[in-house]
Amino acid sequence: MPLWWPQPSANQQVGALLLAAKTGYSFAAGVTGEKTVVDAPEGSLGTHGYVSSDPEIQALFIASGRGIKSGMKLQSVDNVDVAPTAAKLLGVELKNVDGKVLTEILR
Repeated sequence: MPLWWPQPSANQQVGALLLAAKTGYSFAAGVTGEKTVVDAPEGSLGTHGYVSSDPEIQALFIASGRGIKSGMKLQSVDNVDVAPTAAKLLGVELKNVDGKVLTEILR
């Protein structure tokens, strides 16, 4: 599954190893020999530690204020689109970014 993250050699904030629990499971406890892969209790998903490209993981996006159309509803928003949109509202030009301006929400 492509995650579109930089290689660890290109960005020191990217770990050399990424573990993602299978759907329905989560990680718990520590690496002390205790059980670390457990059934995920209902309602426990959506916290830190899950791969954001998983289609079951969705975050809330709300935009309000000067420059934003009232009552707009979007089906989904890519996280990479937030910074270019905020920059546009602030009158700042971002060059060579992965995201796009969410023009449909702007006045």
